Amino acid sequence: MSNSFDLNALYIEEEGENEVIDENDTAIELLRHAAHVLEGNEDNQPAIEPTIGAEFESGEQFAAFCYTYAYKTGFELHVRSNQLLAPFKEQGVRRNGVGDKEPRFHMMNKIRLMCSEGNTTKKSSCITPCKMYVFGKLNHDTGKFVISTCDLVHNHDLNPEVSRHVVNYRHISEYFKAKLVLNEKVGIPITRNFNTLVREVGGIHNLHFNGQDARNFINSERRKSRFRGDAKEVLNYFEGLKAQNPDFYYAVERDAENKLCRAMYKAFGDPLSFDSTFLSNRYHMPFCPFVGVNHHGSTILYAAALISYENTESFE
Repeated sequence: MSNSFDLNALYIEEEGENEVIDENDTAIELLRHAAHVLEGNEDNQPAIEPTIGAEFESGEQFAAFCYTYAYKTGFELHVRSNQLLAPFKEQGVRRNGVGDKEPRFHMMNKIRLMCSEGNTTKKSSCITPCKMYVFGKLNHDTGKFVISTCDLVHNHDLNPEVSRHVVNYRHISEYFKAKLVLNEKVGIPITRNFNTLVREVGGIHNLHFNGQDARNFINSERRKSRFRGDAKEVLNYFEGLKAQNPDFYYAVERDAENKLCRAMYKAFGDPLSFDSTFLSNRYHMPFCPFVGVNHHGSTILYAAALISYENTESFE
């Protein structure tokens, strides 16, 4: 099993001991694509149960072990609470950090993982929440991450056969990513693109992801291609239209640095408004348009941005 457990963000707070009780089940959403640690670990070996006193080199290895156990046993885990090590707090690692400021499992002093059926947000449900949990913490004397307490008893049925379709364990391997990108480049629609992979492996039950996962990945790749060069992508798109229709006409003006000129801003850029009061998306990033007025008195859009943090650096 690979111990590379690369998570985008964990549910961390800056207050008190930096410990969080995940009342809003945020960790499930943040851990959605964490299942790549399980890739290549689908042998027929039985799951090794967590036991009190078991030691691991880091919180990362502890989490990888617990998620592998859950995957093979047939249930979901989510982060119920965690605590960040002081050195990482001093380095500025925070809940909403990015890059080297992102919280990761190896930065943790304590981690409590709980069966997702024990989610306390389902208060309207008449089903008794599952109490299964595993709690690990760092032993500062040995430097090892140790399971201090755990309760492995579930109050619901387990089904290892459907683990690969559970939200926490779905993932797209590098092979299928390459196939999706290749099919996308030759113009195969997303639905047909996904169906070719289903056909290749002999059925949806043999894939570790579903159609929506494939769609999300392809849309992500499309956004990356725009970031690699908006102007180049626009020109490629126009060239494709011209190849399909010889009567299609387009004209592009470039500046001294061979960049596309923004004609509207060049002509009407004197009045300019930057508005950061629009609604946020699911990642709480405000949509901020650059807006002006043309010679007809109509509002025109020059550009737009999604702001990660409302601070000076982001606005610049």
